[in-house]
Amino acid sequence: MIPTDHSHLRKYMATLGVAIVAGVVSVSALILRLQNDLLVKESELSQLTPLARETIVRRQHFAEVATTILPWFFVAGITLGIGVTSFGIYGWARRQRVTDQIEDTTRDRAVIELQALTQPERDQRLDAEAAAAIDSPQPAVLRTQDIRRRLVRLEEVLADKVGVILADVKRSVRLLGSPRTIEVDVVAESSRLTHIFELKYAANVASVRRRLDDAKSRVGEFAAVVGPAGRGYAIVVVPDEVAGDISASARAAWESHHPLVRVLVCGESEFEHMPAQEFASRLAIDPT
Repeated sequence: MIPTDHSHLRKYMATLGVAIVAGVVSVSALILRLQNDLLVKESELSQLTPLARETIVRRQHFAEVATTILPWFFVAGITLGIGVTSFGIYGWARRQRVTDQIEDTTRDRAVIELQALTQPERDQRLDAEAAAAIDSPQPAVLRTQDIRRRLVRLEEVLADKVGVILADVKRSVRLLGSPRTIEVDVVAESSRLTHIFELKYAANVASVRRRLDDAKSRVGEFAAVVGPAGRGYAIVVVPDEVAGDISASARAAWESHHPLVRVLVCGESEFEHMPAQEFASRLAIDPT
């Protein structure tokens, strides 16, 4: 069976309704004009031939009948035309909204594209993140390679938690199409929003603010490019022995959310063992 393009059918119906209204108005005007043209004085009528008089009388009788039914014809025709036009426009508008959404999505994907990092790029990014986590001499346990291993594990934990809450989880992605290339740890989707996650490791309390600002800057810029549907989440994880040195007031100040970026600061063990639903609650993630 040959498929029918229903969007075109609705367009035709909308056009047909307009044509019906126009036709009814035209016919009504023609009948009224014909009635005026057939107004003949009796003195003039008596001077005509019998055949001419018969023709005029017959036309006057037709005009009288037409004038009698004209109001009903006019109302019925206009109602039918408006009804057909409304039905066509309603169906056309519903399909047009879907078409517009598809076109907008296609346009946005042409401008904003997510690209997965290659393994060498991921390794390079991990090395840079591990080096950035140390801003002063550290004990052997917190050497760069050790922090790199911790980052790998923490990013896997982050992806697992996000996967429980959201769909279409992408790890280590690069945003193309923005003024500059932006790389983040995890991007996931819900039905209405795009969620962007960036995890940083801070080796001590003094570096938390710097690492947090970096994470917020990345996800905030990413979310701004995505648009109103973008939500950013900046996460800073510290060693367990450092987590106890963070005061409640400092944590509350760091974790104060704003519309585009939400923040979580916690220790390694707390982050690893935090249930996915608690993680979603603390970051106010909307999974719908």
